Amino acid sequence: MLALLRPVISFGLWAALLTGPLLAQTTLVVDDDPGPGVDYSNVQDALGAASPGDTIDVRPGLYPGFFLNVPVTVIGSESPRPRIAGQVTVFGPALTGRVTLSRLRIDGVVYATDCEETVLLDQLSTGSCVAVRSSDLRLARVVADGLDLLDTRCQVSGATITSPLSEPGAVARGQSFLHMDQTSVRGRGGANCQSASCLFTATSAGDGMSGLVVGPQAAARLVRCEIRGGEGGVNICGCSFDGLPGASLDAQGRVEAWDTLLTVGLFGQPDEGISLGATGSLDESKPFPSLLETNSALAGGPASWTLMAEPGASCRLIFGRAPVLAPTSGTGLDRLVTLDRVASLGAMPASGELPVNFGTAAAWPAGTTLYLQVSRTLPGGETEFSNSLAIVVR
Repeated sequence: MLALLRPVISFGLWAALLTGPLLAQTTLVVDDDPGPGVDYSNVQDALGAASPGDTIDVRPGLYPGFFLNVPVTVIGSESPRPRIAGQVTVFGPALTGRVTLSRLRIDGVVYATDCEETVLLDQLSTGSCVAVRSSDLRLARVVADGLDLLDTRCQVSGATITSPLSEPGAVARGQSFLHMDQTSVRGRGGANCQSASCLFTATSAGDGMSGLVVGPQAAARLVRCEIRGGEGGVNICGCSFDGLPGASLDAQGRVEAWDTLLTVGLFGQPDEGISLGATGSLDESKPFPSLLETNSALAGGPASWTLMAEPGASCRLIFGRAPVLAPTSGTGLDRLVTLDRVASLGAMPASGELPVNFGTAAAWPAGTTLYLQVSRTLPGGETEFSNSLAIVVR
């Protein structure tokens, strides 16, 4: 069953969304091979010249890391992705608006600190992502070497997170809230014991790390995810024991999960490996809807998603020009987008999956961003919000 938005919401009405802050003010082109049409040869210089709301269009090439303290969109090419050889820091105290980083390959850490505005990481590959005291961090279709949150609200959609170090795949510490949707997380596996020099000196191979750790004051929601602990290392040299597998979930705080696989490899056999602390809880009883982006948005082309919800549920698609955090009575998740346009999607089919297409305008420049979310109402009247996605036009 295919829901086409154009018959529901005409292009003329969507054009009204292009007023105000939706369109970028100025586009600055960055290319490490200077020439006609190129404004700067590195991202940092472009940031120094940018004004709030501008777009920095980064062409394929190799660039140093950068420090971002102005609310802009930094967007790379679709293929090949620009490579950032260093850390990217988003410094929140100086920001007066939202930040978007899209379609970049970042070799170092992405570090966001004290950000009161939305920080959107869209279609990145990066080292670990670290956020401290940040109000609204959103990851979409990101491949990251670990996620570490302290006192941060974070939403992760369609991502792959694997720790390459001796650490859990993802950690929510302090008063963090982590909402993961259709995301794969895995802790680091333990090291094998295989050196002849360790004979009778080692007690075991390395233990695997947890997939997800939720601290005692933190909370997490897992919707249609796969969370795996790392496998224990194997005793190859014969002098010690095999390492222990890491827990898939180490919960000291409150966790809700729906249609989520919690597992760890234990001598080749699946095992949930859930560890609940004295203050930890796991509730797997409540269904949640979810959105998954299925293709990138190019100006003039379609943007596509798949909605997953209970068959027969009534759903509405909300489009907005900006992200928000709007608590809504009776729902577990806040409304996360402004109410600029609302379209009925009707009842969910028996499959529980509904493809949705939306055609973007050819006139929209790179960096144009729209936000969307779904509200789902069950036949009994219970309403819940999905995760929020963003259309970042390339």
